[in-house]
Amino acid sequence: MGLTRKVLIASGKGGVGKSCCSVFLGQALARHGFRVLLVELDAGLRGLDLMLGMENKSPYDMGDILKGLCDPYDAVTVSDSQKGLSLLSAPAGDWSGFQHADLVWLCREISAYYDWILLDSPAGIGRGFRLGMDAADRALLVVTPDPICVRDAASASILLEREKGSGFSQRLIVNRVGKTAVGDSLPDLDAVIDQVAVQLIGVVPEDSSVSLSAANGVSLPVASKAFLPFENIAWRLDGDYRPLAVQ
Repeated sequence: MGLTRKVLIASGKGGVGKSCCSVFLGQALARHGFRVLLVELDAGLRGLDLMLGMENKSPYDMGDILKGLCDPYDAVTVSDSQKGLSLLSAPAGDWSGFQHADLVWLCREISAYYDWILLDSPAGIGRGFRLGMDAADRALLVVTPDPICVRDAASASILLEREKGSGFSQRLIVNRVGKTAVGDSLPDLDAVIDQVAVQLIGVVPEDSSVSLSAANGVSLPVASKAFLPFENIAWRLDGDYRPLAVQ
């Protein structure tokens, strides 16, 4: 399966469904036989444990590791429902006292045991984003097709290129795509791609099953509209061509 790939999953703006994308992409990669670790970077505002049905499964979090209170694997929670999927929760407090190098060290320490590490960044380009940026070797930017979100994602992409170099791989997920208010056509995805200036890797339709599954800590139903798009994004991320499955 090769070297561990460390993916920053980010958005310039909150409320775009970025964490849902992290969770359901992680589940899709695990279904494909990969060992996947979700690393939560939104310190103090944790939620991935609830979305994965892992609430209160571990007494430790990433902050406890960095403070030397436990070994890295003591804080990793293994999913009971999805083979190959694990979670490392963000600190219950904030990132004060931790250096950028701390997260890079942690990802290096645990990387031998995983094929994919998905770094779920908080929205925006603050401390959590920059911590994830330092540790990642590629990025997925999640946007919805609205002007503010697209503009903010473009700003995040420019920062990534400036800090990581032009060779740093960035790909775009356009999330929560539905019918337009004025007709039956999909929003102009080409315009979104052009404005963010990042290559598209997947389009996820508006689907109530996404928020419902996340709220209940369960996997997406196979029959849901978003299931196949996440499957295809996982394959495309691994370099295997799959159609976008835009509905």
